[in-house]
Amino acid sequence: MQKNVYNEFVLDNVHADGNRVTIWAVTLKYGNNFANCMIVDHNTALLFKQTYNNIPWVEVPVVVLEDNKMLLYVDPILMQQTDYAPSNNKYAVNITYIKKPTQFDYTNLDGELDLPDDVMSEVINRAVVLALENIESQRTSSKL
Repeated sequence: MQKNVYNEFVLDNVHADGNRVTIWAVTLKYGNNFANCMIVDHNTALLFKQTYNNIPWVEVPVVVLEDNKMLLYVDPILMQQTDYAPSNNKYAVNITYIKKPTQFDYTNLDGELDLPDDVMSEVINRAVVLALENIESQRTSSKL
């Protein structure tokens, strides 16, 4: 994590591996403390950015995604205290995201899927119900 200006930190290559679809949660670890970050849009994030004429109060760290980067805003006053001052070994970010699923290949029946067996059973049962509804079979009621 590199510090940009004032209270803004930038994380590069947030989507570098190509497997991250949706970022679900971001946690900031500083020293022995953890803080759940608030993911916001760009307009809201501007309210938390320190400038020459704005020293914001950031109760909860704020995160915004921009292309392949993550911008993180923390409280500028708190960062001046020794325990919370930014350094390379004190700050870490944990990102929780939804993984991009493996492409299903119907020609490879032995291939692994990213779904547990009980979910696969439900998917197959639902597919059978939908197929039977399409042909208006009387067996639909017995399957349900």
